[in-house]
Amino acid sequence: MPVRLTMSDSTLSRRLRIQTSNFSAEYGRNSGAQVNVVTKSGGNQFHASGFEYLRNEKLDARNSFAAIRGPLRFTIFGYSFSVPLRKTNSFFFVGEEWKFLRRLSAPVIRTVPTLAELNGDFSFRLRGADGAVGTADDGLLKDPSSTLPCTTSNRAGCFGGTNVALRNIIPASAITVDGRAIANVYRTMIGLATSYTNAPVANNITFQQPTRWTIARHYSARLPVQRNGTASMAVTFTTRMS
Repeated sequence: MPVRLTMSDSTLSRRLRIQTSNFSAEYGRNSGAQVNVVTKSGGNQFHASGFEYLRNEKLDARNSFAAIRGPLRFTIFGYSFSVPLRKTNSFFFVGEEWKFLRRLSAPVIRTVPTLAELNGDFSFRLRGADGAVGTADDGLLKDPSSTLPCTTSNRAGCFGGTNVALRNIIPASAITVDGRAIANVYRTMIGLATSYTNAPVANNITFQQPTRWTIARHYSARLPVQRNGTASMAVTFTTRMS
């Protein structure tokens, strides 16, 4: 008899049938394809089997968007056995399958400030087209506490003023409590990153955090009773834990 399963191995299954269209009304609950699995029912001899499928990062290639080939622990193992209770009449079959999976999450790429910028130094980011810091084509960083003009011809109201060595550098005393708290959040993010480029460029940080263990268990038991070679009754029990 068909049994709805969410996870099954070939050692637990006797027949697999996939219906993509024109299936009968008994399968009308879902709109997509129907996958029907018939579990094994045992026989006149004792049979047992065990299996294990293993996969880890040493067998995989690196994700093209990831900085590293992250750790992967993926294993599926289980067993099955059948016992004749009464020859040619009653059989008992049981099988169990476990799945353990843990891996890194998909890589997430973001843009964050440089370490110098977290300390208030924006001189390198605001350098001019010549690529040099401290030249006439440097950008402007207005000091909100000053009423003086901040222009390319008069930088008196800019951070650093006329001092080229301090140009576009926010002094520590001018950084507010909220500004320090935000900078500390970025420092924590940098500490958790898989990779970080300390440069004023886009997409300079990548995150790949490990996921929680995924544990799934599938158990199947079947007790068919035959009469005159034809199944007259079958009790099937399946369960899944995750």
